[in-house]
Amino acid sequence: MKSVNTGHVPTANTPSTTPARGASPGASTAGETSATAARLLDQLRLSQGQSTIARVVQVLEQSGARPAQTLLALRGQTLPVNSDTSLQPGQWVRVARAGNELRLTEQLAPTQTPEARIARQLAQHLPWQHRLDTGMSALRQALQTTAQPATMPQGLSDGARQSIEQLFQQLPRSTQLDSNQRSTTDAIDRVRSWIRDSGLFTESHLARGAKDPAGAPDLKLALSRVITSLLQSRGEPTQAFNRYTPLTSPDLMKAPLQFPPPLTTGTDTNTAQPGRDNASTAQMLRMLSGMLNRINVNQLHSQTLGAAPAAADAPGTPGTPTLLMELPWVDASEQTRFAQMRLEKHGKEDEGASDGEHRQVAQWRLTLSLDLAEAGTVTFELALQQQQLSGRIWADRTKTLHDARETLPDLTRRLTDLGLEVTELECRRGQPAGVRTQLEQRLVDTRA
Repeated sequence: MKSVNTGHVPTANTPSTTPARGASPGASTAGETSATAARLLDQLRLSQGQSTIARVVQVLEQSGARPAQTLLALRGQTLPVNSDTSLQPGQWVRVARAGNELRLTEQLAPTQTPEARIARQLAQHLPWQHRLDTGMSALRQALQTTAQPATMPQGLSDGARQSIEQLFQQLPRSTQLDSNQRSTTDAIDRVRSWIRDSGLFTESHLARGAKDPAGAPDLKLALSRVITSLLQSRGEPTQAFNRYTPLTSPDLMKAPLQFPPPLTTGTDTNTAQPGRDNASTAQMLRMLSGMLNRINVNQLHSQTLGAAPAAADAPGTPGTPTLLMELPWVDASEQTRFAQMRLEKHGKEDEGASDGEHRQVAQWRLTLSLDLAEAGTVTFELALQQQQLSGRIWADRTKTLHDARETLPDLTRRLTDLGLEVTELECRRGQPAGVRTQLEQRLVDTRA
């Protein structure tokens, strides 16, 4: 469909959608309807002539020659409109504001939708992931090795070493995350910062005007600073980084869309080892490229899950808002470890229901997997709906399972002190089955 000039009167070839009268129960005249439409469009911050894309959520009414009443998801809000064009739930369209109307300028093909673009980017990054934990171990080893300059005549440059040191200094320590050693408020604030600086929200923060000062704790920005310093030590511009082929981790190749990812076994043979010359610096740059790709995959994977239809028979419904992130922390022995977190929001809050009416309440589900060295891997599966909490604690070692069961009463008491109603909390041996995302096969080829 051709684009239309928003100054033209709609014709058969320039369909329009008008905010429906139903959106304003009190609108009974043309003037009131027009004012209501203008107010709705102003709330969406859509200026005259500005175009944007919207998703058809539902076709409410369609009979004969009357315009179909349709729900459009537009900029985070649902807008009822009257459309002269036949549309289907799940379809994406491009609209532009013309006065108090939305002109339909284009019906997007399936390959042009935001979901398709995100899926294609995800498929492109999947084959080039490197584990963050083994990568951080290699960086720490490089620091320890270059601390002996007599044996490392061509080790890391001072700038590169300082950027790596800064990366580790800004990671949270286990004592900073322990509510037993800090007030509950301080611990909550620290966890909030931990999540914020995971690298999952980097571009969002930068788009909102956030700066990248020298000490910014964001993981993705910190890794980028290490990359810049390594390139400078080789006399190369920043653009040269795109020429480095990422190192990959074989276990991530086996299950590229499983989160939490499978546990690593032994040393990653593709991890860069600290060396003495520019060749080893090049390997470290390749490893860092793979680590950045791992964060990119988590970002794109989260968007894919949030955009995918909630059910195969409901293509117009949004997916499950999901955040996938890997959170670095430093344990008591100064070893860098990662927590894998999966946070999902199921259902939708019914804010319009009045007191006494049945009100729909969203449920939050959290999966948190921790590698605790001697204690093995411990995974928490929690579900929170309003103030009611239920969950399971998984441990892969017998002693850890025994210790977890002994601490259940104290954990329940502490959760109750926070104002939660613990309906069920149990411990199990082993690990929960990993969740894998299924993409269309034509979009994913991990052998590429």
